[in-house]
Amino acid sequence: MWDIQHPNKVFDYIIDKNIKSVVRLLLKKEKYYTFEKNIRNKLESKCSVREVKICNPNNPACLMDCCLLELFF
Repeated sequence: MWDIQHPNKVFDYIIDKNIKSVVRLLLKKEKYYTFEKNIRNKLESKCSVREVKICNPNNPACLMDCCLLELFF
């Protein structure tokens, strides 16, 4: 049986829980850089983009390179 946890709990080491009005998008780094440059520029002008490392869901001992996009209200 799978035990599913809330994303805020799973990724508590990369997010700030004090911010209440935010939309978050977590993408693999490779996927984020497949977007055209002008699309990435628009995203970066509207929201915060950080490169983060997360635990690989298939192997928690390994880390994955990801991009965390956060849009604050």
